[in-house]
Amino acid sequence: MRYTPYTEAEIQSMNVMDEGTYKFEIIEVHTVDRYNAPLVDKNGVDMAKLKLMVLDNQNRERTLFTFISGDGKFAYKLRHLAKAIGMMDAYEDGTFDIKLALGKTGMADIVIKKGTLKLDGSGEMWADRNDVKDFVSEPTQAQVTAKPPASSTGEDLEDDIPF
Repeated sequence: MRYTPYTEAEIQSMNVMDEGTYKFEIIEVHTVDRYNAPLVDKNGVDMAKLKLMVLDNQNRERTLFTFISGDGKFAYKLRHLAKAIGMMDAYEDGTFDIKLALGKTGMADIVIKKGTLKLDGSGEMWADRNDVKDFVSEPTQAQVTAKPPASSTGEDLEDDIPF
């Protein structure tokens, strides 16, 4: 049997989606770690870990994790998330609760984060992975990558076929 030997990072990178704008659903929201301590970034700012189910450009379900905080240089991401999932009023009046985002859907700009060298001295690389660059409300036509096939939308776009 012929084969190409791959590293673990190369194998994991094979499952990375193309960059683009994709539909997502928030399937988990974590605001505490496994020890029940609040999640905070390196500056002590509260944050949440979101688990997203994303439909790729072949309509396959993919799982993606992203972190989000409301302050600092990533404050835009929380505001854009609230807008994308229809919770902008709560965001603007200061009552937005990230836990209430569970089950909400929207669109996200997904990018590929290139793997980096592990710091353990092994010489191995972390795998490439997808990440949420931003959440979007209404993508332009050029931004939309994941378009479901006509059969999955329930629309019959081939009206002129005689059978």
